[in-house]
Amino acid sequence: MNAKKTLVLAIVLAALAAVVVFWELPQQREKERTDLEGDKILDLAYDAINKIELERGDEKLAFEKEATGEDWRMKKPFDDETERWIVQSLISAVRYAHPTRTLDKPGAEALTRFGLDKPRAVLTFDAGSVTKRLRIGAKNPIGQTVYLKPEDRDVVFLVPESTLASLDKPADDFRRRDLLAPADPTLKINRLTLAVAGRPELTLVPATPPKTEGEKDAAPEMPEDQIWHLDEPTGPVADPETVRTLLDLVSGLKAARFIGPLGAENQNYGLDKPSLTVTAVYGEGDKQKTLTLTIGGTAETPTEWYATVSGRPYVAMLLESAFQGLRLERADLRDRRLLAGIDPAKVESIDLQSAKTSFKISRSVDGWQFADETPADKESVEKCLRAVAKWRAQELADGPRGARLARAVKGNQVTSLVLTDADGKVLESIRFSEPLDPGKIAPVKKAVAKAETEEKPAESAERLVALVANGYPHTAYLVKPDVLNDLPGSIEEFKATERDDAKQAAAAGGQSPSEVQTMPPAEIPAAAPGAPPAE
Repeated sequence: MNAKKTLVLAIVLAALAAVVVFWELPQQREKERTDLEGDKILDLAYDAINKIELERGDEKLAFEKEATGEDWRMKKPFDDETERWIVQSLISAVRYAHPTRTLDKPGAEALTRFGLDKPRAVLTFDAGSVTKRLRIGAKNPIGQTVYLKPEDRDVVFLVPESTLASLDKPADDFRRRDLLAPADPTLKINRLTLAVAGRPELTLVPATPPKTEGEKDAAPEMPEDQIWHLDEPTGPVADPETVRTLLDLVSGLKAARFIGPLGAENQNYGLDKPSLTVTAVYGEGDKQKTLTLTIGGTAETPTEWYATVSGRPYVAMLLESAFQGLRLERADLRDRRLLAGIDPAKVESIDLQSAKTSFKISRSVDGWQFADETPADKESVEKCLRAVAKWRAQELADGPRGARLARAVKGNQVTSLVLTDADGKVLESIRFSEPLDPGKIAPVKKAVAKAETEEKPAESAERLVALVANGYPHTAYLVKPDVLNDLPGSIEEFKATERDDAKQAAAAGGQSPSEVQTMPPAEIPAAAPGAPPAE
């Protein structure tokens, strides 16, 4: 092929490519957009719309977009926060509607027949320089469709009735139900205060993580396993699991319904003498937002309570089950972890003494070993340490009851676990009793009688008493008996197999386990006569 023909072919290919890029692809995109948006009932970009009005007879709902550009605020019939997605559904209802039929140039008689001369609803979208009004008429007697007409066009669309379902929602349904969660989901909670009537106020604050070199004063992203303290960042550690449950409860707290604006009659709601006040502080600096929930008294229905939240001058109704978990006492927040603050990686030796087995193992250069330097199975030991680090008490008992339960930690059935660091310092020492039945752990006789009548298997209520050396003083930790399943039942469970020895030898010699050649059992040579057996 000569150069001229090559040039002509290149030009033709370039022309075809240009047709595809500048004609075919735009046409395909337009078809996809048309398939998604229908026949452009609403020819406005979502981001351009900043006001929405919905007129339904004498009722008028009005919404304005917030400065964030994503959230909406209801202005009529009341001024309040809204559920973003419900307001957005008003736009989506017509922007992405697929008309089943289009009627061009309908006459006045037809508009009357379609219910569009006196529409049941008028939806207005304001985009600043452009305003679009849509009339929603009667239902079509044939098929589940509704007549819809843009006021600036001489055309009527038939659209599926289900598409316009959000237009029939009561005004109250558009209101934001979240009470203690900020509209901005990126804001992290950094302080929580609970004030239950008749009890001391409780304040929870997250621990301040140590700053790395060059780190600014701005608070870092709060990790999921953040440790929280009572009163101040250096105060007593609160139980992590209890705090996580508490924070989930706070962020998910929703109003069952709203009954009206705040007024002089609030004293009838008990809001002047609240039974519970919850204050949550989110974010830092200019973005900091504080939300305070005040819960008053009960309504006529005992399961509902009157409440109000700062920044929203309306009375909400709360189900008692929704906030019952917020009525905590200081004792409820005590850290129930048996190995609080201990990093398994810092443990250098483990001393286990029980009726089943007794041994001591320590870290070695390439894993773990027993006192006689016999290798231990590294994976089994570290799996055990990870499980032990998660031990958590079901209940903490102190005072006379704690002293009584502590006396149960005695005799040959006691299991003890001692963890030591590289300097020989005892990180933690825990002693467990044998399993105790409900009658021995119950705080009062009445509770014993109740436990006996519940017809539960005895083992389901059994508990071990654990005494934790570095835990709360004079306190018995009540734990489930199955925590001891995390410990080896015999020394054999921690002993390394020949394959484990090969892995550790390979690691010490810089080889991967796959590079270690092991001899099949059938090829092991027999011992010479009189020779000692191989170990």
